[in-house]
Amino acid sequence: MDNLSFDIKEHEFVAIVGVSGAGKTTLLNALSGYDRKTTGSIYLNDYEVAKNRKYYQSKISYVPQKEILHNNLTLEKSLFYSGCLRIPKEKQGSIKKKVAHVIKELNLEGKENTMIKRISGGEKKRASIASELLTKPDILFLDEPTSGLDSNIEKSTMKTLRNLGMKEEQSLLLLILFLTSICVIESYL
Repeated sequence: MDNLSFDIKEHEFVAIVGVSGAGKTTLLNALSGYDRKTTGSIYLNDYEVAKNRKYYQSKISYVPQKEILHNNLTLEKSLFYSGCLRIPKEKQGSIKKKVAHVIKELNLEGKENTMIKRISGGEKKRASIASELLTKPDILFLDEPTSGLDSNIEKSTMKTLRNLGMKEEQSLLLLILFLTSICVIESYL
């Protein structure tokens, strides 16, 4: 990546589209702090991320391409444990409320007691997103959030993400690979 510069405003729903190998995941990894940049600077709200890493750890969440939840736990337990690890100062009762909230927001009701390995691919994607939303990040990076989903679930997931961006006051930066996803995004912008 060379000479890359862009601004994302609060509540924006941004998609990065490009051919395989163009550096989209590399860009997301650098922006999110998942991988350290080799040169250049990344600024969020006029502050350099590298110099303010501790501050930004609680402001940024990243949903990678592969699901991140433990297959041998129920959805509810997996999200609860994730919440306990990600927001350790929060009381358990508060984390349980947040888990119930993200389950409802991502249309996962009725799956709370289902093992992660037994839920569908679309539900796993939404569960991974739910895990990151527990921290109420200011910025949510999603790497191919709809890959492997059928078109109906893809549309539903994109609509949910867009609505969350508006309702939860988050900026969403999506990495989309498939042309069909572009059409879905376009219909929600």
